[in-house]
Amino acid sequence: MALQKEASDHDNLAVAWDYEGQSREVIPGAFLSPYDFPNTVEDKSYLSNQLRLYPNPAADEFYIVTGNKSGQISICTISGKVVYKADIMKNQEIIKLFASSFNNGIYVVRFESEGTMFMQKLVVIGF
Repeated sequence: MALQKEASDHDNLAVAWDYEGQSREVIPGAFLSPYDFPNTVEDKSYLSNQLRLYPNPAADEFYIVTGNKSGQISICTISGKVVYKADIMKNQEIIKLFASSFNNGIYVVRFESEGTMFMQKLVVIGF
C-alpha cells in the first residue's frame, strides 16, 4: 500500500518490491490499482458483511465502514489498550474519525455485531 499527498504539478509515486536474491525493482503501473471509494450516498456497493477502513494508512481523517449493521467498534493499540470505543446504530453506515486523535502507530479496529467479530489493522501516520 502506498500513500501520496498532492502538493503541486509533476507529482510521482513509485512502488517497488525487494526480496532476497533480487535487486529492488519498480512495479509496473499495470499491476497497481487505486482503491475507488464510493463518493455518493446512492452507491451502496461498499456495504458488506465486512469491516472496511479507508484510507489506510490514515494521515488526516479516516472512515470505518460497518456494512449497515449495529454493534460496537473498538480501536486498540497493538498491546491491547482500548483507545476508542463506540456503539454503532444500524443506520450509521460510515463512521468518520480523525487520525490526529491517535498517536502514530498500528492499531486493531474491532467491530462486534450479531455475534460476529470483524477485525482490521489500522496504520496512523499523522504529519
